[in-house]
This record gives sequence, structure tokens and C-alpha cells, in this order.
Amino acid sequence: FLLLRVAMNNETTLQLIYQYLQDQGYSQSLSTLEGESGVGYESGMFEKSHRLRHILNEHHDLTQSLLGPDPSSLDEMSFDQELKIQEHNLTASASHLVVDKAHNGGLISIRCAQYGDQTLLATTSTTREVKIWDATAAMRDSSVSPECLGTLMCNSTCLSVEFHPRVKGMIIFGTMEGSVRVVKDAHLNSRNEIFNETVHSKYVIRSKWGKNCFATASYDKTVNLYRLKEGTSEEEPEYEHVQKWTFGGNVEALEFTPDDIALVVATRDDNYLNYIQLRDLTISRINMNATGDDHVSFTAMHIECNPSGSHLLVQTDKDRIIVMRTHTPIQSKNLYGTVNNEFSQPRATWHPSGKYIYGTSQNNIIFAWDVISEEIIYRMRGHTGYPRDLCYHPTQEFLFTCSYDKSIRIWGVDTEQNE
Repeated sequence: FLLLRVAMNNETTLQLIYQYLQDQGYSQSLSTLEGESGVGYESGMFEKSHRLRHILNEHHDLTQSLLGPDPSSLDEMSFDQELKIQEHNLTASASHLVVDKAHNGGLISIRCAQYGDQTLLATTSTTREVKIWDATAAMRDSSVSPECLGTLMCNSTCLSVEFHPRVKGMIIFGTMEGSVRVVKDAHLNSRNEIFNETVHSKYVIRSKWGKNCFATASYDKTVNLYRLKEGTSEEEPEYEHVQKWTFGGNVEALEFTPDDIALVVATRDDNYLNYIQLRDLTISRINMNATGDDHVSFTAMHIECNPSGSHLLVQTDKDRIIVMRTHTPIQSKNLYGTVNNEFSQPRATWHPSGKYIYGTSQNNIIFAWDVISEEIIYRMRGHTGYPRDLCYHPTQEFLFTCSYDKSIRIWGVDTEQNE
């Protein structure tokens, strides 16, 4: 372990603390500590940022490894190749457009989808609304606000929304009362509801599209899987219930792997990811602890596969995002810097190139990391309330975020910085 090679004298300890304060943006605290200690901050002392957090995690792993064998080791040797990163230099980092009071209440979720030349947004809020927006013109011209194409009212707050990846304007969303709805042509006045059932007894925290199917997850500790009925199509669907699984804690996250092999489920107070094998509906459990121990030190609040499907980001309820190889317990990268705790609802998303990850933080900042170097490359400020969700455009350099401050923010490339 690298920490054993560091001479942990007082000055080294101070430099580690200085770096942590600098990474977190606590400049006043840093200056105060410099004054009291009489030791100045040496910014280039450590090659990597967040060195203190790395050391603490290495110490935890070392301590746990003494308790038993280590069935899964940190393996980064072929990470760069397996991640299938596309060469990419420009990415969203600067405010492009702000939609204030997009809803009358705080926003909870946002999703974007591209169908041909049109970019649609879907947002939900605490005021029980689901809104559909056309953001095509707004991306071209920052003086043009997205056009609201329609509003759907729910009986209770909608906690998640997803566009169908192949059928234009079809959305699925789940509500606090346990219902799940599928609406066709949500962007048109002729929209049609094709599924509306109360499938859970508590909050529907996630609803996700798969290949010819969808899944829902709830705080009633269950996950439901629905598939297309035989003889129907994704464009003209009818769905039938396949199976319900019950877990030991509230389900927090859900993700279909791009290879259509598995549905990944994360639950509260569990250090395992549950891989439901779609071929036979059995469950394989993958330990998120690098040492293979069963200590629960975090909850996976959000999971998302990278575009190639080779890796899975695990956004925890701490200041850590774990990048794991899909279908394995191998941790390839760890990203630090956000401010989150067990009461937060953090979200993260991949850049389409697979080179960057964006994440939310309780201090209202959007963070961006270079995945390979594990470095924070941007801290994007502007939201005045907790950023609740975010998503990246599939083909253009725009990030969409929403917040409890009732706003939608569109972030684009910083043209001045990249001239």
C-alpha cells in the first residue's frame, strides 16, 4: 500500500490536510491553518488530488484484509483499454442558459433524449408535475428558452422519469403513491397513456427501460419486471408482469446493462450489488468492498453503466464515486470531492465519450472528473439549491441539471477558455 511509503511526519500530515481543504474549496480554513501552523501549502507535493481520502480508504482496506483473504484486488492494468474511451478534449463546463422557475416547486429529476434533430427534455417537481420541453433551439441560442410542450399532472410527486431510448416521446415515470405510468407521444397534444398501475406500496424511486421491457424499484424493498406481450411492439406496446423480487432494504438504484444480460439493483445498507440475470431471472451478488469484507460503510445511491457497458459508476452517499468493472467486484477507479451524506440523494452521469463523469454535491456544486486521472477538472457553480439530477446530451456538448432552486441549467463548452 502506498500509504506505507509516506513518511507521516507533521509537515506531511499538514500538507495532506491542506490539499483536502484546497480540493474542497475551503480556502479560508486553509489560510487560517497556515497561519496557526507556520507551514505553507505546497500544491505540488502529491501527484494525485484527494490523497488524504485515498490513504484513509487504503487504511480501511488494509485493516479489513487482515481479517481474512482478499477475493478481489484493485486491478487498473487494462482499465484504459477496457473503458474504450474516445479521444475527447472539449466538454460542458460553463453556464449556457438558465430557466428560472421551470416549475412552481423544487425540481427532482431531468432527462434528455435526441430523436433526429430534436432534443427533448423531461422534468419532474415537488408540485406533482411532469413537463416535456423542446431544447433544440435553446442549445443553438442561449437567448432562447426551451419550449414547454406540455404538462402532465400526477396524483402525487413524480420521483423518476425516463425517455424510451428508441420510441420518440414515450416516457415512463413513477410516483410517491406507488404507481407507474407509461405515456406515448408525451411531447404532443395527442399523448396517450398506455400503462397506469399501482405496482408498489411505497415510493417508486426508479423506473428504467430495457430491451422490450421495463423495471421499477421502490422503497417497499421490491423490484418489478415487465415485458412486452407476445404480438405487440415497442411502438404499440402492451406489457405483462414477469416477476417481483424482494430485498432486505429500500431499493435506491436500478440499471440495465447495455449488453442486455442483467438488471443491476442497489439497496440501502447493503455492500452488495444485485445482478438479476435476465436469461433465467436468478440473482448474482457482487461485493462493492475491494477487500471482500462485509462491512457496510456506504450506500449505493445511483448506478449507471458507461456507454460501452464495460464499467459501472456507483455514486455513494459519501464523498466517493466508485468505478467498477461491470459484472465483477473489481474497483478500477475512485473519485472524490463531493459533499454528501446518508441523508443526501446524489446523482452522477457519464460523458458520452466515457472519459468524464459529472456528479452532484450537497454544497450546490456540479463536479466533473477525468476518469483516468481521477482528477476534478471542473467545479460548476450556479445552483442556489441542492442539484437533484443531471444528464448529458448523447451527441452534443451540453449538460442538463435541475435543482430544488426550481431551475433548469444548461451547461456548454467554455468557448473563452478553449479559444
